[in-house]
Amino acid sequence: MATVTAVLAATMPAARPVSVAPSWPGDFPDPYVVRIDGTYWAYATQTTLGRVPAMRSTDLLVWQPAGDAMPALPSWAADAGAWAPAALVQRNRVVLYSALVVRNRQGAGGIPLRCIAALVATAPQGPFIDPSHGPIVCQPEHNGSIDPSVFVAPGGKPYLLWKSEGIPRREPPYLWVQELSADGLSVRGKPVALVRADRSWEYPVIENPAMTASGGRFFLFYSGNRWDSTAYAIGYAVCATVTGPCVKPADNRLITSDGSAAGPGGLEVFTDTAGVRRLAYHAWTPGNVGYPAGQRSLHLRSLEFRAHGPVAID
Repeated sequence: MATVTAVLAATMPAARPVSVAPSWPGDFPDPYVVRIDGTYWAYATQTTLGRVPAMRSTDLLVWQPAGDAMPALPSWAADAGAWAPAALVQRNRVVLYSALVVRNRQGAGGIPLRCIAALVATAPQGPFIDPSHGPIVCQPEHNGSIDPSVFVAPGGKPYLLWKSEGIPRREPPYLWVQELSADGLSVRGKPVALVRADRSWEYPVIENPAMTASGGRFFLFYSGNRWDSTAYAIGYAVCATVTGPCVKPADNRLITSDGSAAGPGGLEVFTDTAGVRRLAYHAWTPGNVGYPAGQRSLHLRSLEFRAHGPVAID
């Protein structure tokens, strides 16, 4: 815990606004980018391009649509949208995680119950198929689970992060982590709640967790505020271990809106072929925030860790 405290005691920089053009100008929300051999693959929340739109690139500059990675739903899921996919790359296959609606089940207030599926394909473009008969994480007692993300810790142990929806007026949303089995198709041990919304800029929710390690510390990134507003932004917490405890710095916003892009969120971290750590996230075009007028385009930036904490580089 002393290591985390030392980081938080340093003077924190002001949040860096978004200032770069989108890498892909179309609608590509909640992007997850992963490098497989020499090719980058990107997956997104459901759009008109498919249930899980996929793209590929060899240089992170030119992207080519690669179809719908999930053309068919698991038998237990209703056709009500696939959210925030994430991928675990294994030797001869890829495991894809996505939040789906459970057929004929409802959460608090009668809203559809969303839970996390684990699907498998032998090629990055899919088709991804669910080999099980149900979700691997659900948490009906917390009103469902969404926004999965994969973190492979130093040493190779995989973990799944996600957000619980929370119960209006009774329980806030939390960000969680749990160890994955070696095959990525189940979770091990017990889930651990890491953080919840407790900063004014985050209100009323935090979501889209993503984690990376640097200098013996673990950095938990997330989105805060309303996803369809200019107040939406990317923040972070510093964790002593993968499972916490996690502490938020005094000013913990990493990327915020400016005149070139609005409402940045849905961040994920990956490493390029040169070994540079990168950020993938979406943002609206200013003046067109929210559907149907706007779209959430793919943005990419570099990530550096300095004495005071992480910095997003244009």
